[in-house]
Amino acid sequence: MAKQSREAIINMVSSSSSLHPPPPVPKELHALNRSKLIGSLRQHLSSSNRPLEGFVLLQGGEEQNRYCTDHTELFRQESYFAYLFGVKEPGFYGAIDISTGKSILFAPRLPAEYAVWLGEIKSPSHFKEMYMVNMVCYTDEIVDVLHAHHGGPGKPVLFLLHGQNTDSNNFSKPAEFKEMEKFETDLSVLHPILTECRTIKSDAELSLIQYANDISSEAHVEVMRRTRAGMKEYQLESMFLHHTYMYGGCRHCSYTCICATGGNSSVLHYGHAAAPNDRTFEDGDMALLDMGAEYNFYGSDITCSFPVNGKFTSDQKLIYNAVLKAYDGVISEMKPGVNWVDMHKLAEKIILESLKDGGILIGDVHEMMTERIGAVFMPHGLGHLLGIDTHDPGGYPKEIERPKEPGLKSLRTARDLREGMNQDAISLMRYWLLPWKIQAHRSSSTTKRLQDLKASVESGSKVTWCTLAAGKECCHYQISQRKPRHKVIVGIARSKLLRQGSQEPNPWQNNDFRQESYFAYLFGVKETGLYGAIDIATGKSILFVTRSLAGYILVLGEAKLLEYLNYLKEAFMVNMVCYTDEIAEVLHDHHGGSEKPVLFLLHEQNTDSNNFSKPAEFKGMEDFETDLSVLHPILTESRAIKSDAELFLIRYANDVSSEAHVEAMRSMRADMFDIDLRNIFLHHANTNADGCSITCICATGSNRPLKMEIWFEDGDMALLDTGAEYNFYVSDITSSFPVNGKFTSDQKLICNAILKAHNDVISTMKPGVNLADMQKSAEKSILESLKDGGILVGDVGEMMIERLGAVFMTHGLGHLLGINSTHDRGGYPKVTLRPKGPALKSLHSTSELKEGMVITVEPGCYFSDALLAPLLESSSTSKFFNHKEIERFKTFGGVRIKSDVYVTSNGADILTKCPRETWEIEAVMAAVNSRVRIYRLTM
Repeated sequence: MAKQSREAIINMVSSSSSLHPPPPVPKELHALNRSKLIGSLRQHLSSSNRPLEGFVLLQGGEEQNRYCTDHTELFRQESYFAYLFGVKEPGFYGAIDISTGKSILFAPRLPAEYAVWLGEIKSPSHFKEMYMVNMVCYTDEIVDVLHAHHGGPGKPVLFLLHGQNTDSNNFSKPAEFKEMEKFETDLSVLHPILTECRTIKSDAELSLIQYANDISSEAHVEVMRRTRAGMKEYQLESMFLHHTYMYGGCRHCSYTCICATGGNSSVLHYGHAAAPNDRTFEDGDMALLDMGAEYNFYGSDITCSFPVNGKFTSDQKLIYNAVLKAYDGVISEMKPGVNWVDMHKLAEKIILESLKDGGILIGDVHEMMTERIGAVFMPHGLGHLLGIDTHDPGGYPKEIERPKEPGLKSLRTARDLREGMNQDAISLMRYWLLPWKIQAHRSSSTTKRLQDLKASVESGSKVTWCTLAAGKECCHYQISQRKPRHKVIVGIARSKLLRQGSQEPNPWQNNDFRQESYFAYLFGVKETGLYGAIDIATGKSILFVTRSLAGYILVLGEAKLLEYLNYLKEAFMVNMVCYTDEIAEVLHDHHGGSEKPVLFLLHEQNTDSNNFSKPAEFKGMEDFETDLSVLHPILTESRAIKSDAELFLIRYANDVSSEAHVEAMRSMRADMFDIDLRNIFLHHANTNADGCSITCICATGSNRPLKMEIWFEDGDMALLDTGAEYNFYVSDITSSFPVNGKFTSDQKLICNAILKAHNDVISTMKPGVNLADMQKSAEKSILESLKDGGILVGDVGEMMIERLGAVFMTHGLGHLLGINSTHDRGGYPKVTLRPKGPALKSLHSTSELKEGMVITVEPGCYFSDALLAPLLESSSTSKFFNHKEIERFKTFGGVRIKSDVYVTSNGADILTKCPRETWEIEAVMAAVNSRVRIYRLTM
């Protein structure tokens, strides 16, 4: 490693300086990417004697809901689309005219209610300036616009993206739209050319990758400084996320964080849902932290290994220095023209030599290389291309074959390095990771040394750096080292019910997996790919687990078959654990009758999202009768009433969330960004629970835009709507408070109006009360307060008839709360019809309250011009407004207060412990040096 880099580490540790605020994104970045593509595409077409005309057309990503719920996952743009256009919003298309190089964005035509729920509807001119394209139209104009730009005879040619990702083996999705038959399409030309463009980084791209590495390196050093024996692994993850978000503006990580200590560090992709960084590490452990931030789509990928007590043992030094020597050796050889397979072999050779010098191995290193012993200690590839994706595409163009030998076959590229490539290297697995492979190679003389070293180190060393092949040298970018049930089957007497849990989209890419909520409710299983069954006659439960491949076990965790099955049986308290390929056989054996067993499968519509739950599927289903109607309403009703155990988890999630809301209030300052406030909450939720249950909403006044962010100013009101999740069960809380810690008279007026409605509604809650009546009660209370404050005039009864309350509180008063989704199921059983009136139609339930329900109470008052304007102009409603006062409040924004409430036998228990009175909030925000828990003790 260069001397300068060593000094940079020392300086960083001593100063722990911040890079906040984030740098501006080069505006020309994506325009340059488009220009590079068109140049390469024209060259290809010319060499193929094809005309230089047609359109590159890509379809951007769409927002996704969590399974059948209305919980919208945080959107991240499709990578190829992000590369060419940089668009952060979902639902876009992008086109480039090959003949002229001009670019066109097609934006979705949003409905008017978008402005109420999700914010200002941006004009085409906004997107034209924001993304530096030549034209912006709407998606329903694609056909007309492209034909108009074509202008020639015949159908225009669309070059669509379709090709295989050699890391995931998945195929990119070509664009689709109505009336595509009016175009010729080409599915073969674009993908390899665009992929090759992505492998060589421009200076603008490098500036973002550099920043992502700088803030990630700083975060790794911060985590090292704060690590102490006795902490939880997820606390290290939380510290990293906090630093990169709070000081770096990085809302996304490049991949799921791996915070492995002790034996967990032998698991390549530890940190997934079934192994969620939850071990308590001990004095003497090594920590392996593999984490990288993403900034404006571009990522970093850094791994640090260090002793949790700050002191390396001799054995830990031996392994760490072996890896570091291999790293330095590879870096010193990297330059354009060097083959990556040769670099992998060089790393293996240096590691084997170090292990031999340390007395772990004996014999000739050349013979070890021939026997591929290096692959035992480093079974993964040396590194991968890095850019918009952690594993950036382009590793295996069609002319390059993937090696087949152990270790080498895991390489994500076998290419020669080229100037401008970004390469992530180098890692060493814990050498006893594959004991059955080691046993085949080692001699008895090395056995004791291996065992001693395993007991001493109990972890692997992994040093990962991002490097750039640049001219004859290699430039370094890092300066640091760094309970639900899956698939369910149930049967009655001679009948069976089948429920399927969730599949991880791509386990090798380690997505942030979340279990399907019905499966989570019944079985509590965090792992992917399982089924679960319950025999209705006996009540006995069965889990079915996949037969894990050795490669999957290697990457995602050890699963010695018998031990793993016994673990599942004990951990999830089921009667039996079998394999998924035994489902039909096992269920038939338990059935015992001559006729086909009946499977009760989950299939019905979610009344919040209108999506349907997916019934279980497996091989051999034709040998069973199936019932799709019985299970869903019964299981949904079961979820609506909470047990004491469920209430315990929801209460804990509320405790953590309440503390986090108080911490956000205490930390609030003018000129903070929304991401700062959001990150304060996330850090607390990640440290004390399982993260957030919903995408955080941090809003203020008129939501001033700056670099696609919101900042708070002195005099603003802040609205924070978010909640923590713990073991699948959630909270959902909203607080509203002044940025400067002092309420103005106007702010007090609105906040007290909402608090009065909040308290009035809760005071009337008990079994038998109807939610629609509670909504109307809240509206009436708010209208009365606004009239008392001089904003409205006239008779409140007439205002209710005109549905004026729906203008100020357009959403529903609350919703059921429970597992894995803030909008829990059961709001509209088949016997209950959804209201059709304004605001009432937004209610997530109009059922009568029952003892054991948990429901949110969230009145709000918002001054939305989109809603107010029609009523101010209407003769029937204009009379209710004091127009001078309304004009003054138009820039006020909104206030919402949301608490989670448990329905008892004769009333309600408020689970949320946030300060609500204006004087309480001011006192909390004034107590700068107080601890969060002090407030809760006084409540």
